[in-house]
Amino acid sequence: MKYIICVFFSISLVHAIAQSPSDSLFNKLNSANDNEKVDIYLAIAKQNWRLSTDSIYNYSKLALDLSREIKYSNGEAQALSYIGVTFFYKAEYDSVFYYYDLAIEKFKESNNMSGVAIAVNNKGVLYKRMGDYHQAIECYSQAKKIHEKNQDHREIGGALLNIGNVYDAQNDFDKAMEYYFQALEQFEQINDKVKIAGAYTNIGQIYSDLKQDSAALGYYKKALELQQETDDVYGIANSLSNIGLVHKSLGDYTESEKYFNKSLDLYKIMKDQDAIAWVYNNLGVLYGLMKQWGKAQTMYERTVEITENIGDNESLAFVKYDIAEMYFAKKDWVAAQKSLKEGIELGRSLNMFGLLEKSFL
Repeated sequence: MKYIICVFFSISLVHAIAQSPSDSLFNKLNSANDNEKVDIYLAIAKQNWRLSTDSIYNYSKLALDLSREIKYSNGEAQALSYIGVTFFYKAEYDSVFYYYDLAIEKFKESNNMSGVAIAVNNKGVLYKRMGDYHQAIECYSQAKKIHEKNQDHREIGGALLNIGNVYDAQNDFDKAMEYYFQALEQFEQINDKVKIAGAYTNIGQIYSDLKQDSAALGYYKKALELQQETDDVYGIANSLSNIGLVHKSLGDYTESEKYFNKSLDLYKIMKDQDAIAWVYNNLGVLYGLMKQWGKAQTMYERTVEITENIGDNESLAFVKYDIAEMYFAKKDWVAAQKSLKEGIELGRSLNMFGLLEKSFL
């Protein structure tokens, strides 16, 4: 696995309700009309975004059923989109497409083109996860055009970040950097510190790819400062992980392990399986460099288990490559070739040219 990048996974919701504390939301249900109840159910689902997929689904289903009963098309569309996200986390991709496509039609019905763009963007996230980079860029570009008509700088920036992510996945670093800086400009226009930090993160990771550790560390620290200022716990965990990665590259293994474990603690609290797997994998690489083979093996086994469970074949391909490198270092040629072959097969199926190039060196 490479690193965590900022993926802009959009949701559509009434802003005032979305910001309400959980207890306040439940209290509001008692006096709310039916349309408001739908929005409150969706707001509760949003608050469970990284905590409980089951809760997201259950409250979204309540919103969906009530929306259909009262013929609230926009609420129905949002609920369908949220339910699609729950299947994304479960790696049930046919269901994701099914719910997203239903959501797009309902958003069109209610003349909510911003909602259409958000659902199309999220289809792009899924296409990238599946390794269909052409379709991913098509979706992100389509979403960007809609947001440009609405002059929605936050969502335009999000689409630009996601396009950059696709180019980064294909090791086209110049193109990726171009889109990341375009996204940064959009976020700076509205002074969205959370998203500015996300752009800093992605820019830092390009510098990391280019082995420019000092520049990478500078952008990661700028991101971390903004994330601490805005109490963005997920962003803080992300930056701690990436700072750990730079220390690993610099050969400062003790500092690297410290930062990885700090981020791991936060990700476990948030129950973010993608991120937990990423940290485990990088700890595996780190322990391999330290020749602590038992610890490395344990970290890799945990990573493989999670990536297989969530259906993240892109990350699994990177893991297989890293495991092969560990076996080569141990001179276990048979195990190394087996893992490398598995990674190559996945890389070919996902058109992961950078990984394939490394695998055949």
